[in-house]
Amino acid sequence: MSAMDSREPKEITAAELAARMQGPDSPILIDVREAPELASDGWIPGSVHMPMSTFQGREAELDRTRPIVVQCASGMRSYDVGCYLLDNGFTDVSNLTGGIHAWTGPRERG
Repeated sequence: MSAMDSREPKEITAAELAARMQGPDSPILIDVREAPELASDGWIPGSVHMPMSTFQGREAELDRTRPIVVQCASGMRSYDVGCYLLDNGFTDVSNLTGGIHAWTGPRERG
């Protein structure tokens, strides 16, 4: 997974994501941060935790017919995962610009 992949995910802002999560076309939100990051920073409610370190090969767990938004801490790792998904047949993939650091909505902690 590298930024040199042939296709790039769309960018989505935190405000756009918050609005889409309330609508009928709510995306699957994938959080690719590692477990310690979730413990310290929390996570966006409803997100699916699929760490980048274990992501490759897990794309079969995702619904290819739904839009997907990938997020990490700042947007770099999620960009790489978004490229990977596009290169593996997914068509509607976005990257959360600024990652969890840009998110001002509710967070879960556990």
